[in-house]
Amino acid sequence: MSIRSKHIDIPQSSAKLETNARWMQTSYVFFERLTRKWWFYLLLLVVPFFILPISTEKGLTGPSDVGPLIWRLGDDWLRRKALFVPYQPFAHLGVVLLIAAVFRWGNKFGRIFSTAIGLHFMSLIYFQAVGVAENYGLVLVIMFTIWFLAAALPFLWEGIINIGDYTFKRLSLWRYWVVPLAILAFWDPDQTWDLDPAMFVYSPSPTAACMMAPIYLAVLSLLYPRVNMVAFRMMSFTSLIFGVLSIAVGIFKEGDDAVYWTLLHMPQILISLYCFVLGLRAPKPEAVVS
Repeated sequence: MSIRSKHIDIPQSSAKLETNARWMQTSYVFFERLTRKWWFYLLLLVVPFFILPISTEKGLTGPSDVGPLIWRLGDDWLRRKALFVPYQPFAHLGVVLLIAAVFRWGNKFGRIFSTAIGLHFMSLIYFQAVGVAENYGLVLVIMFTIWFLAAALPFLWEGIINIGDYTFKRLSLWRYWVVPLAILAFWDPDQTWDLDPAMFVYSPSPTAACMMAPIYLAVLSLLYPRVNMVAFRMMSFTSLIFGVLSIAVGIFKEGDDAVYWTLLHMPQILISLYCFVLGLRAPKPEAVVS
């Protein structure tokens, strides 16, 4: 992938703009190379869990407290999402309009699309990383917050440097396999075997990273490899982490409903794994010419 193809047009008449453009290229190449390293993802997975897992009003907690605390926070997060139900139709509509706009206007809407994704994932910290737990008070799941920021910040950065090409082109038919799974994630019928069509409007999917990540990744996979690979890889990897954790918690918490819970998260696991592999196999960007 060449990062010069559309993305950073260096005006010869302006030294300042030329310097900014070269900084954008240099920063992108650096992080693109960094996110190809296997040890980078090992650090991203391990360091937050073992060093900065959770902070409460009583102070930091150790790894042994993570499971019980997240278990308790799960109920608070569910109550918070329930309070947001009256606003879910507007959230669903916002997601649909965002995706429709980038399909319709392509590069003219690319910066807004990327920035919106970044802001959306930062907002999910409220729904899935902050809560109140009995005997602990206000709780911040630091490791979740780090992973949310790891997914969100590259998209905010993309909104500035605009590396991606958001022009949709005709693809081989097999590339569209992600679309029905993304629709299933958008639907998100989270009540066991209650496949109510109304959930296309009222489901909690806009407030759940487990559902929004596969939706955004599905759209970006249709643009691959003309995307910001750093953002693409970071969202797919962190989504895999959340997907595995969600299924693990569901197996213990949902009991007989664990099979349904696992199936509900299959779009996230399959699309995230697919996109992560695509991201690692992407062609390397051209080096910046001084």
